[in-house]
Amino acid sequence: MTIDWKNALEAELSALRTQAVADAAEIERLRAERDALLAALGWYGEHSRLARLITSEGDAGRNAIASDGGQKAREAIAKARGNL
Repeated sequence: MTIDWKNALEAELSALRTQAVADAAEIERLRAERDALLAALGWYGEHSRLARLITSEGDAGRNAIASDGGQKAREAIAKARGNL
């Protein structure tokens, strides 16, 4: 029994290429997920910084956080979990 190495290697290479395409798509999905989470964290970080000020900017930061009520965080977490 002889093994057709050329065909075996071509089949393996094809499988590896298919997996690489799938892996690249997963990497892009994870990057988008990361970006959404970072955007939500950034929003809360900036408004929390503003909320500490005893000025109208502080009022705006406090009001933004109170109005949001955690919605941005819940949406980012839901998206990361695949629920959106």
